Amino acid sequence: MPRGSRYSLLVSSNHPSSPVTTEPKAPAETGLLGYLGILVGGGCLLVSLLGVVNTAFHLHLALRVSGAKTPLPSSWDSVLGLAAAGVLITSLSLFGSFVRRKFDEAKGKPLLRIGILSRALLLLVLAGRGLQVVVLTLTYGSMLAYYDLITS
Repeated sequence: MPRGSRYSLLVSSNHPSSPVTTEPKAPAETGLLGYLGILVGGGCLLVSLLGVVNTAFHLHLALRVSGAKTPLPSSWDSVLGLAAAGVLITSLSLFGSFVRRKFDEAKGKPLLRIGILSRALLLLVLAGRGLQVVVLTLTYGSMLAYYDLITS
């Protein structure tokens, strides 16, 4: 076998002298939606980093694109909430390929596959609720203010 080959020699437990070739595992693929989520999460983290500078030095900075002016976060709650949302969005974007890899590794074990999918669904529901809390808190000041607004 040539040096640097993609195949490796393994020794079978039944026949110590017979070589077996195996192919290396392919890395987990991240799709277009995953890359978009990573981009949005990274953007949230960059804006929260600018918000740290804005809040620390009371600069009252704003982003301006095509005439639209959006102020940067100016309170520590907003900065931390935006950073948490960025980390959550980035993590959720990478979560899909992780679940797919674990699901593929559990081939031939249906109960383990059901467990992987049910735990993944539970984590997505919890993360979605956490993201909803962050967004409503940043938008309306608190969760109760939002619910009070829609009931009145």
